[in-house]
Amino acid sequence: MSSLVKLNKINSHLFEVVINRPEKLNAMTKPMWIELGKIFKETSKKMAHLSLIPAINSSNENDFIVANGTSCRHQISDLSEKKGKHVSELLFKIFETVN
Repeated sequence: MSSLVKLNKINSHLFEVVINRPEKLNAMTKPMWIELGKIFKETSKKMAHLSLIPAINSSNENDFIVANGTSCRHQISDLSEKKGKHVSELLFKIFETVN
């Protein structure tokens, strides 16, 4: 991680990203944007492993995992063996079952 973009852990659920380029009014360079993307990806993984992924991993095969947010569905599929579904998929499945 460059000294221009830093990730500070405040506590187990809170992180701070610091951009330190005051002489350029914190204007971003291409390498800084790349570093920022890596930081957000790593932070997303850390946050997912705090509660989301343990809950997903403790579910059984018959559980229907609903995750409306795109990022949550990606975290589930990227970091576990399971796949989250949008609520519309659950409603469609229920509709199929009833009709």
